[in-house]
Amino acid sequence: MGSVSAWYCAKDRLVADGERLSCNWQPTAAEACRFTDTTVLERGSMAGAPQPAGRCNTGDWLVKATPR
Repeated sequence: MGSVSAWYCAKDRLVADGERLSCNWQPTAAEACRFTDTTVLERGSMAGAPQPAGRCNTGDWLVKATPR
């Protein structure tokens, strides 16, 4: 995944599997509200655990992961 300031995904889609975080990661909150394709981020490439990032207009909660 490219160089971005943060990755966003729908909280209810986030699946932690060891060092892998599967979700519909997107570079903006608006895209995370629209796209559902699952991608994987490695926990070691993140600055910390995913943090709350507001809601979509559909009411779905978002989380944000910040790259190191």
